[in-house]
Amino acid sequence: MGVQGCGFAMVAGGVRKLAERTAQAWPRSPQTQGMQQTQSAVDQRVGLAWSAASEIEGIGGLMPRAVETFAQIIYLTWE
Repeated sequence: MGVQGCGFAMVAGGVRKLAERTAQAWPRSPQTQGMQQTQSAVDQRVGLAWSAASEIEGIGGLMPRAVETFAQIIYLTWE
């Protein structure tokens, strides 16, 4: 292995060690825990939004019947 190859191997080894230390420290970082909590909260809010959208679609499906019923009430009160 030439001088450049040895230099590359040293740098690659240093990068690998840094990556290992980063991976080990990452879960313990307060910033990471905050990010995980934020992600969890976002996931929960997205789930609620989808649930609300489903409920709104259900209500939207009932609207034609409600309009028809109100129209019948108005018609019957005019008679």
